[in-house]
This record gives sequence, structure tokens and C-alpha cells, in this order.
Amino acid sequence: MTELELWKLADLELAEDSLLNKICLDIATDMEQLNKIIDGILQKDSFFEYTPLFGTGLKVSYHWDKKQVVLERLEQSTSLEMITWFELLAKIDLVFSEVLPIGSVIEVDGEKTTPELREIFESQEDGVGFYLQIVARKVAIENSDNYVDYLATIWPIGMQPLVQPIFISNYLIKNVIAKGYTNEFEKKYAKGTKLNMLLKKKHSILLEMLLGVLEDEN
Repeated sequence: MTELELWKLADLELAEDSLLNKICLDIATDMEQLNKIIDGILQKDSFFEYTPLFGTGLKVSYHWDKKQVVLERLEQSTSLEMITWFELLAKIDLVFSEVLPIGSVIEVDGEKTTPELREIFESQEDGVGFYLQIVARKVAIENSDNYVDYLATIWPIGMQPLVQPIFISNYLIKNVIAKGYTNEFEKKYAKGTKLNMLLKKKHSILLEMLLGVLEDEN
């Protein structure tokens, strides 16, 4: 099953030729754009503009008082509720982000992590860096409608007794240092984790992060 087929299964109620669907698919071709949009939301920016070297640009105006978003593409525009926009961004992240193999070593962005996670890294020896090793993927959180993209442990320390794995979303990943082993079965399994979350109607912790901005507004 391709990512486009997964997108159609995401229960988005978007017409294939609608402006909103085209905007979502534009973002999906450049995940750097997605992260910049998320950055703007978390900083409560009122305006975002993205002009890629190739492809179609995007302008986003945030009306925080009304909780409305206006999207502009090729002199066309559409408006929608912020919650709907946030849900679409989370679905783009789920469907189109790469699912890294087990054992992959990643560097997380220290500026985007929570104070608690920064404290863990800063307590380590010099030279360890903000490096984690992935031990599980697309894990549903118990007693919740949410899932986490990865469970990870501090590299090179690994799993330790009485130490819980760290929850990591795609948004926090700064660099992929080394990928774990993969083959055709692993690739199919990785894509199956996306389908599983869609069928179970689970929401990314990224969505919870974005909705938290609206709660702050209240």
C-alpha cells in the first residue's frame, strides 16, 4: 500500500481535487516544510510563508482570537478551524514520515525537547550528545487515544533496569545518525504500523502538543 493510498484511508473527508487536499500533498513532498509550520504554531506566529526552490509556495495566516487559519496557494485561499488544521498536519506526519528501523541511532533537537529530557542528556558525560537508539515504533499509549512515533533509549547506554524508554515524536528528530538493519519484510512491517494507527484511530502525541497551544490561549 502506497502513502497516497494510506492518505485516502485517513478519514479526512477531503475531496481529491480540493485546495486543502492539494496543500496537504504539497507539504507531504517536503517534510522540512511541515516542521517549519509546526515551529510557527508552537511559537504562536500570526503568519507563515514558505517558498521552496521548486514547487508551489504556501502562505498561512493564524487568527488566534478566532481560532481560524487561512491558507493561500496560487492565489487561491481557504479557511478552516485551527483544530482541523492541526489534525491534518498530524495525519501528514503519520502517513508521509519515514518509519526508521529498530536500532537506528538518532540525534534529537535539544531546543525542542522538554526540560525533563534536556536534564537527562545534560547529566550524561561530555561527548554523549543528544543521541538516542530506537527500540520500538508507533506504540499506542496505554489508556489513551494517542500513540508515540518511537520509544528510545539513550545511546550508547541502552536499556537499563528501572529506566523507562523515552517517548519521541518525528518532530524532535534533528538528524539520523545511523539506520538499523532493514529488509523487505521490515519495510512492509514499518508501513503496516502506519495503517494500524489509522485503523485504530489513534492520534499522534504531536497533535496533543499542537492542541496544547490552543489550551494556553484559553
